Amino acid sequence: IRFNVFEGNIEKAFKLSEALVSKIEKAPMFENDIASEYYSFNELFQEILYVYYNKPKRDIRAATIPYAEIFYIHGNLLFELKRLPEAREYLKKALRWNPASCKIAFEYIETFKASKDYDEFFELTKEQFKYAYRREDVARCYRNLGFYFVEKEEYSVAAGCLLSSLLYEADNKMAQSELYYIQEKAPNYDKPTPELLDKYSEQYGYPVRACETVVGLSGAYSKKALEEGENDIAAYFLEIYCGLTEDEEAIAILEQLTRQSDMEE
Repeated sequence: IRFNVFEGNIEKAFKLSEALVSKIEKAPMFENDIASEYYSFNELFQEILYVYYNKPKRDIRAATIPYAEIFYIHGNLLFELKRLPEAREYLKKALRWNPASCKIAFEYIETFKASKDYDEFFELTKEQFKYAYRREDVARCYRNLGFYFVEKEEYSVAAGCLLSSLLYEADNKMAQSELYYIQEKAPNYDKPTPELLDKYSEQYGYPVRACETVVGLSGAYSKKALEEGENDIAAYFLEIYCGLTEDEEAIAILEQLTRQSDMEE
């Protein structure tokens, strides 16, 4: 399926995907029971964030069939075929298996943009900040908000969101293009200042920077791993933490751990 997607054979990829999805839906496995909940997280931090926010009472276990990826690819193909309601349905199924995946969530959110349900697009994007732990994902959240406010002709707010996006992904052409559009469309818009950014954040209910919970958890787990001498795990969490902050001490520690790992190899 992936190969056909890569080759641009969308119809063939879809037929293969449809057969696979039909097969697994007819014989469901790893259903939640009284003792366990099953998920297909891709990374350790996804599971940590999910558990922190949802506080499940049952044990979290890994489904050995990659349901999240299967449903995500199928939903993506349906989206490409402009079958939006079905695409949304399968992307929602993918999120059931990996509710902490920004990759899946952004595609799901995109179905609302495509159907011009901009208010739902906006609300879902705001919610996604709590799972955005990579720089590019935080940037995507802000770009989404920027698009929304351009549609609402709130050009100063839109520019503020797009500038925030560029703090996390400085060379993103889409954000730069949207800023150029705003300048052409409304050259006299109020240029964003730190004070205005704070005001817009409070007024519309989105964070000024990456989610504080995400930053705090990645920092706390990296510290714990360092104290326990688990350098590889510490480096994993530090990479997340340093990607979202400008903590020079943490960056220096991560660089030291990376050098040590390279020498050991």
